[in-house]
Amino acid sequence: MSARAIAFIATAYLARRLDPEGFGILGLAAALAGYLLVAVSTGINDLGAREVARRPRDAGAIAGGVILARLGMAVFAMLLLSLITWQIDKPAIVKTVIVLTGLSFFSLALDTSWVYKGLERNRWVAYALTFSQVIYLGAVLLVVTRPADVVFVPIAQFMGEITAALLLGIPLFRGRRVVLRPMEGFRLLFASRFLALSKLLRTLILTFDVLLLSFMLGEADVGLYTAAYRVCFVLLAVAAAVQAAHLPALTRSTSVGADAVGDVIRGTFTHSALIGAPLVIGGMVTARPLLAAFFGPDYAAGAMAFRWLLLSLGFVFIRTILHNLFVVYDHTKLEVRILAAAVALNIGLNLLLIPIYGIAGAGFATAMAEGFIVAAGLRALANTGIRLDLEPLARPLGAAILMAVILAAIGSGWVLPLQLLGGAVLYVIALAMLGGLPATTIAYVANWRSARNGRDSRE
Repeated sequence: MSARAIAFIATAYLARRLDPEGFGILGLAAALAGYLLVAVSTGINDLGAREVARRPRDAGAIAGGVILARLGMAVFAMLLLSLITWQIDKPAIVKTVIVLTGLSFFSLALDTSWVYKGLERNRWVAYALTFSQVIYLGAVLLVVTRPADVVFVPIAQFMGEITAALLLGIPLFRGRRVVLRPMEGFRLLFASRFLALSKLLRTLILTFDVLLLSFMLGEADVGLYTAAYRVCFVLLAVAAAVQAAHLPALTRSTSVGADAVGDVIRGTFTHSALIGAPLVIGGMVTARPLLAAFFGPDYAAGAMAFRWLLLSLGFVFIRTILHNLFVVYDHTKLEVRILAAAVALNIGLNLLLIPIYGIAGAGFATAMAEGFIVAAGLRALANTGIRLDLEPLARPLGAAILMAVILAAIGSGWVLPLQLLGGAVLYVIALAMLGGLPATTIAYVANWRSARNGRDSRE
């Protein structure tokens, strides 16, 4: 999370230095390059981590083969991005930023964080990502001082990403005799084709609205929308971290039995809800002051879109858990069908709503698509015999709603830090009242009280 926090500081700085239009250029570039990033990454982060978890002794050989295959895909993606950029009707500075954003194809090709996740050594990934974001933030602070400096941002991003790739890759291969197996890399890429297609469809849901906003309304509206999305990306990292942390355990539990799988899923639901519910619902209540505080008063106009995007994020917390189940049970083709239907819904709603409601319509379309994925995913898994217990979601969600109602009743006259602190306290109190505090927390408080009473009696 420290890496995401540093990246967010860089984002807030860029939003203020570049103004909404310049910030919108970065949003458009990320959206266009994002589709081709899928071709480079495919579904290796999930399938590769699963493969390494099953064969930890072959981690180096698996990583080497995947890197060779990905580098080939990166070259192809860069050429295709350059060709597409040449054809679009945008100013030269926009085209330059788009092409430079393609440098991330190569840093992604060299990324081995998925290997460490499969080995359950996530701490090293966190260290590398944090240091890379420090590099990125430092570069941004040094070179970006006015809107025209937007061309330097993708270069700074690439510097940070390649730093993380080297910090993880060098220890993985140093001192080992690794036999490179490029065919194994291509085999994994091919095996992950449905995961890649799923990722592409998810990317369409996340970024198709950005493209429409750019060509229908302009970069300034994209900047407002992108700023709201960047806050969501920070929270999305929380959902992704929960997903990644539980994937190895879920993979192992499938060989034990349905009860073991159920225990892992209940734990994942609990952790996701305890963290996600207050962040999503609390963010919806404080949407306008949050945007103004992070990015400046010009960005407060994106508050309604931000609320819809936060709602979509709430669905994402559940969707990532369902994704793990699709992966470990090899139901990725079924997931693709669900995502394809969600993309069709998202595109239709965007085309209908953006001309009328602008960025708020785009946010609503995203929320509806994510909600559809969760509903259809639960039904599809139930049809395959995997029935999920959603009860762990109830108490955290109820506590977060109670917190939001009280905050809304009190009003928005408080300064933002007091609103956030008050919301956190209200959430904990409501969670305790509903009996939703984790057992470990209750045990810790009980031990603390016991120790305190013991000291008092001795005194």
